[in-house]
Amino acid sequence: MTKVKNDFGHKSEVALGGSSRRERKKQETRERLLEAAWQLFRARGYDSTTVEEITEAADVGKGTFFNYFESKEALLGEVVSWQVSDEIERALRGEDVPGMAVARIKRVILALLDRLRPGGELASLLFTSSIGEAVWHETIHRVGDVLEELVKAGQVVGEIRADVEAELVVRLLMTCVFFNSIRWQEAEVKFSLADRLIASVDVLMGGLGGPQWRKE
Repeated sequence: MTKVKNDFGHKSEVALGGSSRRERKKQETRERLLEAAWQLFRARGYDSTTVEEITEAADVGKGTFFNYFESKEALLGEVVSWQVSDEIERALRGEDVPGMAVARIKRVILALLDRLRPGGELASLLFTSSIGEAVWHETIHRVGDVLEELVKAGQVVGEIRADVEAELVVRLLMTCVFFNSIRWQEAEVKFSLADRLIASVDVLMGGLGGPQWRKE
């Protein structure tokens, strides 16, 4: 059975009951820093927020900050991943159940839409911060890795054609996401972007060839 790994690297799946007191405290401190940064970035903007303000809001010393993050730039990437990762983890639950790959692919795409929807707070933060473009590309790359593992899982159980490279399927899926997001932004009358994305995935997964198409 193919395993699907969450590539976001967070430890929220670790049960607190099985962790040591020191590990729990470290995790709690890290999450306080992430939450404080997220609230300040939303209120003041990334570029206008200082490390000192983040540590004060999280009620930790400035030196403690650098035990968890190399820099404020690294923190922004972790904040974005943190905001996306909970939805991604939920999308990956039940990964050992066969015949569920496409359903989980849809859930990952909807998770991406939920956290990075056009005009949303997280998207606005990325597009207005000085290093937002780099963080955006890294986040999309990591989501792509998750989708690729799901596609491979679907190929193993026969839910997705095995004669198409998984990387190509992922690129087509991500094209659906970006194309429909751009159309949504340009539309005078807004449609349901979530419904449009799911319909696009259904078309893609059903195959692009019509009933008269024959492979030569």
